Parts: sequence; C-alpha cells; structure tokens
Amino acid sequence: MATAKVGKSRNEPNPEPEVAIPKDSVRMALFIAEYPKDLNATKAAERAGYKWPDKIGPRLLKHPAVKAAIGSKVEAEMDLLDISVDRTLNGVAKCAFYDVGNLFEDDGSVKQIKDIDPATRFAIAGFEVVELFEGQGEQKHAYGLLKKIKLVDRGSALDKLMRYHSLYKDKVEVSIDSKLAETLSLARKRVASIAS
Repeated sequence: MATAKVGKSRNEPNPEPEVAIPKDSVRMALFIAEYPKDLNATKAAERAGYKWPDKIGPRLLKHPAVKAAIGSKVEAEMDLLDISVDRTLNGVAKCAFYDVGNLFEDDGSVKQIKDIDPATRFAIAGFEVVELFEGQGEQKHAYGLLKKIKLVDRGSALDKLMRYHSLYKDKVEVSIDSKLAETLSLARKRVASIAS
C-alpha cells in the first residue's frame, strides 16, 4: 500500500506528497500490468488505484523490480507479435521498393487482391471498388467498376531507411588542428587584455 505524508508549509503553496514505494504489493502488480497498455505511467498508476498517480507513476518506473517486470512483459509481447528490428526494416523496405507494375495484369487491368504478391500487397494503404451506374429508375444499370488503390508513401519509407543507415549529413563536422586552436586562444587573450 502506498503511504503519503502531506504537510503545508508557509513557503510552499502546493506541497508535493512524499510517496513511499512498497517492495511488494498488489497495486504494483496492477501498475506493471497496466503500463504497457498506453505507456503512460500516470494513467497506469491511476488505474492501479494509487492516490497520487502523477507522483507515484513516474517513480514506479524507476523502481528496479518494476522496471525489470515491465521490460520482460514488453519483450514477451514483442516476441509474441514478432516485432523485431529485422522485421521492421523489412517492412519499411517493402514500402520503399515496391513495384507498381505488380498491381496490374498484362492487359492493364487491376489484379484481384489475391493475385497480387505479398510484398506488393504490403505497399497498399487502401483499396476501394466503386460500382458505376448509368440511367435512372428501372433503366438504371451497372456499366463498370472503378478501382482505387492508395499506396504507402514511398518517400517517407526511403527517408526512414536513409536515416537508419545514417546517409544524411545532419551534423557538420569541423576539425581544427592544434596550431589553429593555439592561435585562436592567443587572439582571445589579446582581445580580453585590450578590453580590460
């Protein structure tokens, strides 16, 4: 059970409670179960029943036993879902390097979704089929299908791969030799002596 000591001070208009974290509790186990749901320590502490969730939640995350339990729980979930670096990179690569030609038959018509290879299907963000009609009333009849395919943003996927492989030069690296550094140091000293 969490304990708290709240005291008012003249210098402190809004005192923060001192919350002790117990070594073993039902609430701690609830916190560990709740935290992976949204990765929000305050909400997890609130759902676990703590009185001051905004204080205890972040502190529980620093507790070694809690940190280890949450880590193993998240790792187990990632293993269950097969969320690995390799699989993630493979997915991003599929989004970056798909071939639009794989969506079409030789005559130019759109393939059935089942006939599209899995790597190209991965790049489909949305698929819509609209039946087209002409005429009115009893004369109304279907004359065709409009198929709309929305693909993932290839540029975004390429950007992610570029960043992963550090192909962007976000930082400018400047190197100076010791002689230049010495000259700059002497110049600073001269400017400082003139100013004083």
